Amino acid sequence: VGGAIAGNDRVPKQKSGWSEVKIGLPEATQTLAIDPRVPSTLYAGMKGGGGVFKSTNGGDSWTAVNTGLTTPTFFNATVQALAIDPQLPSTLYAATDKGVFKSMNGGASWNALTPGRTGQNSHALALDPQVPSTLYIGTIRGVFKSTNSGDSWRAINTGQNGTTINELEIDPATPSIIYAGTNQRVFKTTNSGASWTA
Repeated sequence: VGGAIAGNDRVPKQKSGWSEVKIGLPEATQTLAIDPRVPSTLYAGMKGGGGVFKSTNGGDSWTAVNTGLTTPTFFNATVQALAIDPQLPSTLYAATDKGVFKSMNGGASWNALTPGRTGQNSHALALDPQVPSTLYIGTIRGVFKSTNSGDSWRAINTGQNGTTINELEIDPATPSIIYAGTNQRVFKTTNSGASWTA
């Protein structure tokens, strides 16, 4: 350090620790997502039918953004995972135990996607950061992939036999590398899901 400072009164004090940010937010938060371009915009996925809540002030206050989610078939659904399109952050996806939903207007409204047999129990969700029209969902029947923003899906389970997937993570530098977490082990693909190894 080039120069000495006498005493601590000239050194700015740093805030430490955590503070609760829950105004308007139910207690049972399951997952969070941050807008990559406007980090003060956050989304929270809730347990027990709470749907999705949004904050535009860094979590100081929250409002529900559930149009299209709060339907009779969505009652008691849990939002398991959220993913935001990094190139178009107004587009986001919600994986729930009632299916996969998509919003194209920052959560103002949602539409159900129909990913084949994966209509129920979607646990994990990941978008290719370089080609966000490619997305993956982890379900009780393994991993499913869409290359057209969720309009259609196909199973990609060679090597992991369609086991329940709890988490998906994509290598941001090499999106063909994906990791899938299960109750027993972690699987890896280096070819965008064409095959997996434990």
